[in-house]
This record gives sequence, C-alpha cells and structure tokens, in this order.
Amino acid sequence: MIIGRKYTMQGVHTGALLEKKLIELHISKAELGRRIKRSGSTILSFTRQPSIQTAVLTEICIALKYNFFNDIMDALPPELKETPAVAEPVISAEAIKDSVQLEWLRQENAYLKKMIDVLAKK
Repeated sequence: MIIGRKYTMQGVHTGALLEKKLIELHISKAELGRRIKRSGSTILSFTRQPSIQTAVLTEICIALKYNFFNDIMDALPPELKETPAVAEPVISAEAIKDSVQLEWLRQENAYLKKMIDVLAKK
C-alpha cells in the first residue's frame, strides 16, 4: 500500500489482528460482542474487514485489555515510530525583561491613578 508519495508499507489487516487475538485469548466473537454491546455477527464482519474504525477499535482494545494500535504502529516506517520532540518556544532574555518591566509599569500606573483619585478628593 502506498501512503502519500513517500512511504510504501504492507497494510495492517486489523480484522486479522482481531481474529488472531480472539483465538489467543480463547474469547468467542459472541463474547466480545457482549462486551462491546454488538452482535457476534458484527464481530465476525470486523474480523473480515481490513480496517476497523478507530472508535470501535478503541472499544475492542478496552474490552480485550490489548492495544491493537501498537501493532499498527509497528507496521509504520521506522522514522515515523518515534514521537518527535515538541520544540519549546524560544523567548529571549530581553523579551522576558521587557514583559516584566511592562507589568511593573502597569502596576505603577494603577497605583498612581489611585493616588490621583485620593488627592483629588482632598
């Protein structure tokens, strides 16, 4: 399967993953269906489909206490498996100094306005 223009990989058949896990755990399709409030025939159709909606797969993960998303992630190209570091915003020391000074000036301005009001009342 081609993903975008850069990556080619074997598709992950989530239905086959589900079937394999059910066999491994000795859980019937009817039992899984009861756990996620769906019929056994619906679970059978899931095992035959190459993909399962994320919300449904999440319910199945919780019901089986198994993370199928790890299996899907394992099929990704290596450079996509690592979570990229989030760049921290760079704030210069001068910008911080200006921000602190601005806040100080606002407080001083508020104080001076109060003083003017007090003096005006006398």
